[in-house]
Amino acid sequence: MRNKIKVVSFNIRSDAARDGLNDFHHRKAYILDKLAAERPGIIGFQEITATMQDWLGRYLPEYNFVGCGRSATYDNEYNSIAYRRDILELHGLDVFWLSPTPTVPGTVYEEQSDCPRICVASLLKHKQSSQPFRFYNTHLDHIGQVAQAKGLTQILNRISQDQAVRRFPVILTGDFNFTPSQPQIKVVDQYPELALKDLAAALPTTCTEYGRRNDDFKIDYIYVDAETAETAEPAVVWDECHEGVYLTDHYPICAQVMI
Repeated sequence: MRNKIKVVSFNIRSDAARDGLNDFHHRKAYILDKLAAERPGIIGFQEITATMQDWLGRYLPEYNFVGCGRSATYDNEYNSIAYRRDILELHGLDVFWLSPTPTVPGTVYEEQSDCPRICVASLLKHKQSSQPFRFYNTHLDHIGQVAQAKGLTQILNRISQDQAVRRFPVILTGDFNFTPSQPQIKVVDQYPELALKDLAAALPTTCTEYGRRNDDFKIDYIYVDAETAETAEPAVVWDECHEGVYLTDHYPICAQVMI
């Protein structure tokens, strides 16, 4: 039996940023209303902080949030996964750093910015399903192209290793910080055994910097395995704007998948 799940990749933009009209305290009511209206089954957040997560958890109690901060002391920005506890249950969780020492908190690649990067790997199961699925969420480096390629390679290596133990449906969400026209994306082609497809491939842009960019700047992705892609609906953007106030500086992307 397959079950429909609404999946979202949501770079929520840290509350530490100084964005004037689009500061988090101006956006938060719109974010809450959108999530309450859409009720996604699972959300891969990027740039969420502990205070933002606490606030969302308080007003969206039907969600569980899992993950930790990316720094050596497990704080700073999170790549949290939020899932609806009424339909999904957690069977496994791991956080690893995108670095030569993935189990050492706060570590980075030599070619990377000063910002540590992480991937949250989870094993979830729909309560009406007989088997789980793998869900990964990440946010790659914003400066180093080599670090971006190494980070993506590390994540795909991990997915490949997990799948070698036992194959389950796979979903990978994230802000990769590069567009599909850049060479880093070719890393995905080096893993034909995973056969990952981007449900957001048709989207021309996902990051507008609160409407300031009008070029094609698609840097957010929802990858799924080929079998899941066969019945999935293409991703759409949440592009609401309320008198100059956006949900975030990216368009959150949303896709319906059958697990």
